[in-house]
Amino acid sequence: MTVFRTRSICWALIVLGLVISFGILWRQAVLTGLWPGGNAGLFLALFGGGHGAMLGSPVAVQYGGLPLAAWSLIYYATLAGFLLLGHLLGEGFAREADFAAFLVSLPAFLISLLLAGMMLTVCPLCTLAHLNNLVLVLLLWRLTGRPATELIRALMAGARYVITGKTADPAQARWKLLGLLTVALGALVLYQWSLIEVSPGSSLDNPQQILAKFETTKEQEIPLEPDDPILGPANAPLQLVVFTDFQCPACRRYAGELHTMVDQYADKLQVVLKHFPLNMACNPGMEVDLHPRACEAAYAAEAARKQGKFWPFHDKLFATDLRTETTGFDSLARDLGLDLERFKADSLDISTMVKVHSDIKLGGSLQIHGTPTLFLNRRPVSSIRPQAVRVLIYHLLQEAAHVH
Repeated sequence: MTVFRTRSICWALIVLGLVISFGILWRQAVLTGLWPGGNAGLFLALFGGGHGAMLGSPVAVQYGGLPLAAWSLIYYATLAGFLLLGHLLGEGFAREADFAAFLVSLPAFLISLLLAGMMLTVCPLCTLAHLNNLVLVLLLWRLTGRPATELIRALMAGARYVITGKTADPAQARWKLLGLLTVALGALVLYQWSLIEVSPGSSLDNPQQILAKFETTKEQEIPLEPDDPILGPANAPLQLVVFTDFQCPACRRYAGELHTMVDQYADKLQVVLKHFPLNMACNPGMEVDLHPRACEAAYAAEAARKQGKFWPFHDKLFATDLRTETTGFDSLARDLGLDLERFKADSLDISTMVKVHSDIKLGGSLQIHGTPTLFLNRRPVSSIRPQAVRVLIYHLLQEAAHVH
């Protein structure tokens, strides 16, 4: 196999790895409420199924602040950076760039060996990504054109230069080191981007883009029920419908914002809450129990609503991390002074379940994929960041003021 052909295949495998990594990261972020699900578009269509079980497994947890898919994205982008730099700088740097790419791929090779078998039954797409990487590492080794002993000597020579600064050609070594550090800086920038994007609320979207996307979306039919939990006045000109899950981390962070917004906009905003637990026990659209206590929490909240304490119970639920804490719903009801026997009965009552299931059915018809999902005056909101929602609220209030 020629060097050109080997390099071309490496590029193809890197691009495939980038696409798969970003697709899995997108799907994971949508399902867990970190990114909005209403406008997931092509990636949800391509990656919407087949790896739901993986998202609920231990390998989907975060490492160093990022999910595994984000690290995979950074890894493939770094490999692409080395190969691109080798191509741009020519023969004088290509050997070092290929060698650097191979060194970076070695730890990933071991990880892929470990995870490929684990993913086989829960995520065929993830298995493909790891098999793709195993082949890629072998090709990168071939691309270096060196036997293992020579690679080890080159690595030792490079380490010696970094430690002592001594080498046969200092000038050439310095510019090559600068090239490698440039790729490392690019990887660091991508890491920082991942931290910002995977953690909602860390940055503000472009206001013009927010408004443009919002104004081009169609209004949806969202029927309201007499027993829907509501914050704010009934005659408010703006209505924010929120589909939520009491075990969703993003919903938990967003819960306090609802009270803040209603207070901030006084008689101008009404918030309506709808249930959308990401749990197979009550949500037939789920492939896996992402939030095992979410359905039970929704039933409990409805039972509290029947005693006029929905919003205090709502706040109590989100103040309790249901993912790690074992606090029972009965103790929360007792803290709020609810009639405990009635609360227990209402939690299991058929009318309570019908209400939650009705919200879930509505969410399914609106093609909701994750929580929280927001609709402002019946139009889907593309960003769940509070700042973005405030941009839209301000815009709609300005429009209303001009009309009158």
